[in-house]
Amino acid sequence: MNVTFVKNSLMAALCAGALAACTAPAPQPVQSSAPTAESSAETTTPAATESSTSAAGGGDAGLTPETGPYTVMSCTEELTFEKAPERIVLLYDIGVPFLSELGKMDRVVAMSQAATPGIYDDEVYAQLERIPLLEGTKTEGGGVNVSLEKILEVHPDLVIGTTNAADSEALKKSGINMYVPDQYCSELERKPASFEDAKKESLKFAKIMNDPEAGKQLVDRLDQKIKAVREKAPDERVSAAGIYIDEGTEEFWGYGNASMVQPIFDAVGFDNVYGDNPERLIEGMSMETVLEKNPNTIVLFFILGTPETVKQTFASLPGADQLDAVKNDRVFAMPFRLTDPPSPVSVRGVEKLSELLGS
Repeated sequence: MNVTFVKNSLMAALCAGALAACTAPAPQPVQSSAPTAESSAETTTPAATESSTSAAGGGDAGLTPETGPYTVMSCTEELTFEKAPERIVLLYDIGVPFLSELGKMDRVVAMSQAATPGIYDDEVYAQLERIPLLEGTKTEGGGVNVSLEKILEVHPDLVIGTTNAADSEALKKSGINMYVPDQYCSELERKPASFEDAKKESLKFAKIMNDPEAGKQLVDRLDQKIKAVREKAPDERVSAAGIYIDEGTEEFWGYGNASMVQPIFDAVGFDNVYGDNPERLIEGMSMETVLEKNPNTIVLFFILGTPETVKQTFASLPGADQLDAVKNDRVFAMPFRLTDPPSPVSVRGVEKLSELLGS
């Protein structure tokens, strides 16, 4: 993952929403290449689904595809589509969770970097293998920088990425829309994350693809999965900390309640020790700050490395051996992409964490 990109993306995510001379947390996709009561957001009810549909431009009338120009908000910019995009470029795999669930992966003509392993179904990875990677410059953090010229060579009608992953103004001048998911928008108000965010973003992608019926079906599936994972949550809650750290680094970040780590923890019966922090990613973390909380369980999230190497990296930090979670072998690790941004993969993140916990 691009070290410069992660840091910048994280800062954008913190201020709004993967490293710059450092390995940053809750990294956003590559640079062309971090205690909410979820009752209303995660309780499956027809009203909640209808509300989500309306919020994304749906509702009953929205189940009929648009026959003329239609608009979708990307951060604070209104994008106009004459028809559903047919040639999509993904800056990293940010759109894969949505497009794969909506059955639109055949519209992806190029990506800036290979998708994170261990996230999607085998069928999705088979589709991804057929998508060419744009030629770019590798960065020290393992990411790829792709020039505007290389993007234009594949003649996209839509680019999906983060605010700092490409020059949206230059793309606009070339007649190409660039869509940025809500969580990566620094202009939008930061609120506690919930699974409702994953449903709303899914509906926005469905609107972009002008297939509201597929969006409704996806939301229905997510509702069922969310209900199932919440029913498995243990009655007894334990303290836990979510920490972003990559293999071989000393810098790490914590997750506040604006990250999808919050609802994922809620769903498995964890009390986020940083749940009172309104940030998505918490800067200035040190082992002393973790020891002050001394959580029962620590879940490490990463982009670079493997679960075992990342756990070894964390355990080697000075003072880590004093943590109860380390002493009691209650440190787990899973790919960051299973959390943010809010997407169908976030729900899979609950399933993955439950597996790690043996529940």
